[in-house]
Amino acid sequence: MTAPDDGADVLRVEQAVAAPASVVWTSLTTERAAWWSEMSFDAEPGAEVVERWSEGDSEHVATGTVLSVEPERALSFEWTEPGWPTSLQVRITLHDDGPDTRLELTEEGFTALEDGTGIRAAHVEGWTMLLSQLAQHAERRETGLGGL
Repeated sequence: MTAPDDGADVLRVEQAVAAPASVVWTSLTTERAAWWSEMSFDAEPGAEVVERWSEGDSEHVATGTVLSVEPERALSFEWTEPGWPTSLQVRITLHDDGPDTRLELTEEGFTALEDGTGIRAAHVEGWTMLLSQLAQHAERRETGLGGL
């Protein structure tokens, strides 16, 4: 895992996955509920993105749109929460690394948010955890030790 920090507006997280890009892609798209049950979207441009989660007694929702899809290579979407003046843009890119995959995620647009620094810090923590869960799912699936 690469520590993210490209300045105040952009975060970047990388995750090594001991599985080929085809398995990582399937884990990211059609098997996403196995490692990120709060998030839903179809891997099609224009599809709705919805994430629902709870923090204490509060329910939260982020919504957006899938912007682009390059099967087994890249997926991008924008998303926002109520009260944000603009959306954040996320791009997930899969890079072949021999039999393995290097997953790179960038998210940008934080400086337009009132508490962009705090939101960015929370997203660094969240993405780091989620990409680790994605890698674990894809690796279990690749080795036949689990997955869907």
